Amino acid sequence: MHVSKTGVTIEITGMHKWFGAFHALKDINLKVMR
Repeated sequence: MHVSKTGVTIEITGMHKWFGAFHALKDINLKVMR
């Protein structure tokens, strides 16, 4: 398992999620630290 030097395990930038015509998540940013 490789761990980056920044300690970030998961990083999401600008995520959008649609359910049919419904825009549920708009421009979500998430950073999960170790």
